[in-house]
Amino acid sequence: MLAFCLFATSCTQSGSDQIAELEKKTKEAPNKDDFIELERSYVKYVKKNPSNTEWNGRYLYRAGALNYQIQNFKKAEALLKQGIEEFGSSPATPNSAVLLAKIYEENFRKKEEATKYYKMVFDNHKGTDAWKEAELYFMPKDQKLEVYIARQEKKLAENPGKSGINLNAATELRKFYNEYINTVEGKSDMKSDVLLKSAVLNLRTNNLTSATANLKQIIDNESFKKNKPEALLTLADLYENDLNRYADAKEMSDLFIKEYPNHKNVSIAKEFSLPKNDKIRAKIKKLEAEIYSKEQKGRLDRRKASRLINAYEAHAKELPKDPNTPEYLYKAGEVARSINDFSRAISSWEKIYADYRSFKKAPQALFLQGFIYENDYKDLDKATKIYKTFLSKYPKHDLADDVQFSLKHLGKPADEIIQGFSKEKGK
Repeated sequence: MLAFCLFATSCTQSGSDQIAELEKKTKEAPNKDDFIELERSYVKYVKKNPSNTEWNGRYLYRAGALNYQIQNFKKAEALLKQGIEEFGSSPATPNSAVLLAKIYEENFRKKEEATKYYKMVFDNHKGTDAWKEAELYFMPKDQKLEVYIARQEKKLAENPGKSGINLNAATELRKFYNEYINTVEGKSDMKSDVLLKSAVLNLRTNNLTSATANLKQIIDNESFKKNKPEALLTLADLYENDLNRYADAKEMSDLFIKEYPNHKNVSIAKEFSLPKNDKIRAKIKKLEAEIYSKEQKGRLDRRKASRLINAYEAHAKELPKDPNTPEYLYKAGEVARSINDFSRAISSWEKIYADYRSFKKAPQALFLQGFIYENDYKDLDKATKIYKTFLSKYPKHDLADDVQFSLKHLGKPADEIIQGFSKEKGK
């Protein structure tokens, strides 16, 4: 979509220095009151300078775009129409017309009006960015979606966000992928590519159900065979490392070996048939090294963390009597809590207290359950019950004082607890 940049052209003496300063301030530190003042300044300038066609068109476009951003579409419509009708020779007119068309198309569902303004730009403003948007409108749906997909993929790559993937950009890209998959006829190879890219995106955002569906669609449909080898290995990897479904993973790898015996990745497929317990141990060692490496700098990769928890849980299931199992379950709880997967953390620690009570960290596993119920779930009744069980079972443990303190101050805000300390010191 056209990037409706409000401050793309800095003001000169032909515009308003005061507005330019306000635009700069609003861009650097967005504030609702400043946005309101900025919009009023645009409109005020137009009223005071009716002959300044170039800047009046620009300011009305920017005022319309501001209202578009806050979803005040009726006001945006009025401002954009004013700019087009009264200051048609302004360089901003193509952008105003395209934004107005977009509002009619996507928000008001007025196709005839949208077509009118897109056609106005297409016929009269060739070579501008706005013209490219108008051209898109008249393209066949499949071509239009391909352009949108390419743009959104670029946007996602250029703006990864703090977590490594910009979730808003990913959601928008997933929408385009799904629309292409569900509505475009023919173009089997392109559709196969989109399905595979959709699966990869869903894996990156931990949407495992949708990723599985995308991969199965490639595998099950003969017309998508272009990417079937990669889909088989990706699904095998998902089954084994994300879902602990080792038998299903082997089924996918066996199918790969049968259909593609000379493929360059056949050795990777054969790894899914290695002894399960050896694989689990190797996986734990590998993922622990990756997650706690210096390169991570204290940041946890959520997907790798989830896979490590899966490996710990698989070890507990396959090797319940192994001496490392309770320690792995304890670590599983720690990793789960670090990614805010509280239910999984509690589940791991519950299993320690239930099945490995002689393990040296069993008391901590019990305490940490209460800690999560108190501080993360705010379930004070459950926390109280667990803390009392702890004191009953481990009255002399090093954590007993902490548990007593937690019970005494359960549910109290921090400032009230601090005031209590002050009073006790003053006695």
